[in-house]
Amino acid sequence: MRGQSGTRHGSAPVAVHVTTTSDDAVDWAAAEASIRGLPLRLVHPVDATTEALGAVASRARAVDRDLPVEISRVSGPTLPALLRESRTAALLVLGAPAAPGLTRHRSGRTPLRLAASGACPVTVVRALARGTDQRSAPRVVVGIDGAPSTGPALGFAVRAARGRGLPLTVVHAWSADAPADLEGVCAPRVVTEAGALRVVDRALAPWRENLLDLPVTADLRHGDAASALVAASGGAALVVLGVPGRRRLTGTLRSVGRRVLAGVAGPVAVIGPEGHGAEESRRGLRSASSR
Repeated sequence: MRGQSGTRHGSAPVAVHVTTTSDDAVDWAAAEASIRGLPLRLVHPVDATTEALGAVASRARAVDRDLPVEISRVSGPTLPALLRESRTAALLVLGAPAAPGLTRHRSGRTPLRLAASGACPVTVVRALARGTDQRSAPRVVVGIDGAPSTGPALGFAVRAARGRGLPLTVVHAWSADAPADLEGVCAPRVVTEAGALRVVDRALAPWRENLLDLPVTADLRHGDAASALVAASGGAALVVLGVPGRRRLTGTLRSVGRRVLAGVAGPVAVIGPEGHGAEESRRGLRSASSR
């Protein structure tokens, strides 16, 4: 497996936080670095042994034997250390347990705070349940709600789908309009659904030139955002979730993010406002499409 760009050294790396349960995260991060043509950075505890460092580096090179691998030894609390790593990384990858109902640390608090306050996107990779069907349906899934955070998340998803040669599914949850008068008259369902489709169309409009050869499906679901995205995620190769900055990350948005991270079985990319800006995404896509 070889990266598309061919320029690895001197580029911002894909960084993966190495723990005792991060084997699948390391595999995923190595493959992502290879796809992007970037080096891989293994973020280890400062007390990691030479043998442990060598074993993880060998695991990463089993994915791509030519993959440049860097080592970063970190100490102290996890969140500040990973925030520092985000400043020089293109992507930060975290591992998570295989079973549903993740611990609080992995289910949302750390990934969401990293995405909202860090300087790069964050991907959470749940360990694969052994002895089960591990095949993924060939698509990238992204949730949108029309908020400003939709732009960076959608840009990341478009880039991920193009890089993998996969179709894109855009999920938008909608609910019935509130009654417009005292008699409790709501807009007809077909009108509300049409409005939801317009939200998707507006979100995709800035990316039309990059979607000409990319199959895109709008998946409109009645209900709340977290349930809709989890329900649409079955077998997806990657699920993308946008979050606003730290000051706008309300309790409701934290709940949505944690429910998605706890309910999706595959990798989930959490994109904050600084992690992957829309303009940066478009420039990168234009460059990729011109190659």
